[in-house]
Amino acid sequence: DLTYYGRDIDGQFHIVELVKRLLEIKEFEWIRLHYGYPQGFPDELLDMMNSEPRICNYIDLPLQHISTPILKNMRRGVDKEQTINFVKNARKRVPGIAFRTTFIVGFPGETDEDFEDTMSVVEDVRFDSAFTFQYSRRPGTKAADYEDQVPHDVVSKRFQRLLDVQNQITYESNQAMV
Repeated sequence: DLTYYGRDIDGQFHIVELVKRLLEIKEFEWIRLHYGYPQGFPDELLDMMNSEPRICNYIDLPLQHISTPILKNMRRGVDKEQTINFVKNARKRVPGIAFRTTFIVGFPGETDEDFEDTMSVVEDVRFDSAFTFQYSRRPGTKAADYEDQVPHDVVSKRFQRLLDVQNQITYESNQAMV
């Protein structure tokens, strides 16, 4: 059983009901959704985004990584395939939807293959923007105790490469809106 931000106290998702109630408040000119996760994001909400002009066609999708083994180690509750399928479904249901995401480069155990997997998906999916961070040990976290820490020089090179590619994608995305 997954427990994460977005589930209500009763263990259910009530986001559609919440957004409907917010739309009843006419003073709200627009609603923007933050921290949407691929697992459990309701198609009904995507359809509402498409049909209701006060809901921004934007999702903040905090992925952290794309590679399934790393996502599993991060305990994200989602895999690469679910992530790609969610983005494709959202783009089909909400033409022109924008995605902002986050990535952590150099999480313990990240192999060259894991990083290349992320790069490939970033290039194919083309997120509109992404905040990218270098992993750093945080005392008290499980990951801080992992023995397979990625060397800092490798993390720095991967970070710069991902940043360069995503910056170009973001630039092109912004140019398309002009």
